[in-house]
Amino acid sequence: MRHFSHTSIFILLIIVSSSCRKDKYTSPNNNSSTTVSCDTTNVTYSNTLKPIFDNYCVGCHNMSNMSGGYALDTYMGCVNCANSGRLMGAIQWLPGYSAMPQGGNKLSNCDIAKIQKWINNGKPN
Repeated sequence: MRHFSHTSIFILLIIVSSSCRKDKYTSPNNNSSTTVSCDTTNVTYSNTLKPIFDNYCVGCHNMSNMSGGYALDTYMGCVNCANSGRLMGAIQWLPGYSAMPQGGNKLSNCDIAKIQKWINNGKPN
């Protein structure tokens, strides 16, 4: 019995230690594994966040259809949502917030980090 528990602990340690590494993905063009990096330098609304919001948010949150009372198709709309605190709560899927994008997958950790960096840096356009 004691031998089994030592073996189990050893296997558990191997599993846990192998899960603690940088995120990797397999490129669709080849089978090599590549480390994913997240560039959060010089994050601005126009160059960094607008493409994220256009891809995931503006279908429902725009000036014509202000779901939840927010339009994320303009710089000021994004600033207002960020200032309310609802933006980060929603995209991080925190308790008490509606998980966004609604009905879709959670934004990548990199996209969330970029949005947080933008807020922390004063929301540059």
